Amino acid sequence: MSLSKRRKIDKECRIFKEKWTTSYLFTEMHEKPLCLVCLQQVSVLKEYNIRRHYETHHSEKYDGLQGQLRRDKINELLAGLRKQQSTFIKSREVSEAAVKASYLIASEIALASKPYSDGDFVKRCMMKAAELVSERISELSADLDSQLKQRVKSFIAFSVAIDESTDITDVAQLAIFIRGVDETLTVTEEFLELVPMMDTTTAEDIFGSSLKMDHVMEVVVRTVNFIRSRGLNHRQFNKLLSDSNITHSLPYHTEVRWLSRGAVLRHFFDLREEIGQFMEKKGKPVLELQSQEWLRDLAFLVDITEHLNNLNKMLQGRKKVVTQFSDNIHAFKLKLTLWEMQLANGNPAHFPCLRDVCVTRPDADMKRYKDKIAGLLREFEKLFRSPFTVKASDLPVEIQLEIIDLQCDADLKGKFASVGLDRFYQYLLPGYPKLTALAAKILCMFGTTYLCEQIFSVMNINKTKMRSRLTNKHLNDILKVTASQDMTPGVDDLSCQLANPL
Repeated sequence: MSLSKRRKIDKECRIFKEKWTTSYLFTEMHEKPLCLVCLQQVSVLKEYNIRRHYETHHSEKYDGLQGQLRRDKINELLAGLRKQQSTFIKSREVSEAAVKASYLIASEIALASKPYSDGDFVKRCMMKAAELVSERISELSADLDSQLKQRVKSFIAFSVAIDESTDITDVAQLAIFIRGVDETLTVTEEFLELVPMMDTTTAEDIFGSSLKMDHVMEVVVRTVNFIRSRGLNHRQFNKLLSDSNITHSLPYHTEVRWLSRGAVLRHFFDLREEIGQFMEKKGKPVLELQSQEWLRDLAFLVDITEHLNNLNKMLQGRKKVVTQFSDNIHAFKLKLTLWEMQLANGNPAHFPCLRDVCVTRPDADMKRYKDKIAGLLREFEKLFRSPFTVKASDLPVEIQLEIIDLQCDADLKGKFASVGLDRFYQYLLPGYPKLTALAAKILCMFGTTYLCEQIFSVMNINKTKMRSRLTNKHLNDILKVTASQDMTPGVDDLSCQLANPL
């Protein structure tokens, strides 16, 4: 009698299917299906067994989670599993970099035949280690760059934020950030590059001035730089201020961010009499300081820049959408409306510098400033609107019907209030294709240049008078590693490549 052959499961070539993760909350571990909820393994890799486990133990609780809510829960369960696993993985005691550095130092010991206490010898050893650190930072930067290039390929919409500042060696550095959105409306916001600019690079070169008051800024910049750029002039001007019991001086001005001009403008306005006296003595009179009309323009620019600076501070932060600042923007638009009406009536109540200048000329024409406020208000009206308050008739015809459906959807209105604007648009998929396409363009827009301003602070920490020889490439590598937002360097992969070169 022949014996019947028994089935062997390992010969049936069963493989885990990714759709089971979404359908049944399972993942694969050591070639076995593992439940993400209770962490129990199913012995046989068959959909029937996996589905039966899910329907028996978890379907009642998790069937209600669909779409983005279900994906969020799966990501949460997977993150918990990875965290649990990591506690049982022993980290390496010695990194590949440390091993290489130890070899280099050991070589120096053998060649020098000197004790460890020798200062020059230790310095040479540390220089070897520093060279290795530089290589490692460059490799981390290159890895982040490679990851970003892969993500960029999936973007359906993107924008860039650009701003410029000078480092300690007076090299103009252009910071570039990219913000992109993929087909799932997931936002990626990353530092792209720090580009040294060897030619003229001012805010005017890049975008131009929104308030069109260059006739004021040109005089301020020229005068401040004359005083600050020459050591003798600066010392003499400070002596003049000291004799008048004035403790604050002029900050140095470079063509940086528009809102960063606020401190320079304010100090120039407060010290306008002392500046006029000093420039007269130097044979460089500032004739504009004798013009009441120019002084009113200066005073208005000081006041409106301070108002914009206060708004800018409220809007700072990562991963914010331009339409997300609704409360602050709405309040500022109401203020602009109030200021427009007051200035039309010749009342500069909320413009203290302008009010002080106009004390001697109560009949001064305020209409020109009213028009500038009206221009700012129009720009704010264009940019900041909520999908639930905007009028459908104000929108393009192709999205009017979808916006009406959206505004009448109670579930989505509740979701808008609970998850925040940056994640809300992900819940539109796939029922609102035209709004989704528009949302991608909105989500990819930067709200402010806050990230650029932040990166310049990091740049100044790294490139100082003591590290002024830091090359532009190394500075760029350091900032890429420091400013990484959503990505982390693949340290494990890099270590494996070093330990097991091809």
